[in-house]
Amino acid sequence: MLPSRPLAAPVRRTPRAERAAGLPPLQSVKILDQLRERVRYLHYSRNTEQAYVYWCRAFIRWHELRHPAEMGKPEVDAFLSYLASERALAPSSHKQALPALLFL
Repeated sequence: MLPSRPLAAPVRRTPRAERAAGLPPLQSVKILDQLRERVRYLHYSRNTEQAYVYWCRAFIRWHELRHPAEMGKPEVDAFLSYLASERALAPSSHKQALPALLFL
């Protein structure tokens, strides 16, 4: 009988780690299409893809159509604060929005 070993937790890559890992370059020009392309390449579920696109689109629109490359932590914090305070978003939805924004 083989000795039992604990299963290793799956490694989840962040977008920066993806770039360092040498993923193929994106083919799309538009930011949301690039997001869809990367999510599909990483074999995330369709529901995850739809949720990420929804939250990233809301983030971009809330910041008056500014490109995410021009924004940083203060803009993400402001958007998440808006969701929590003014829209009274549920904590579970708030936890869904954060990884979507970090994926950008």
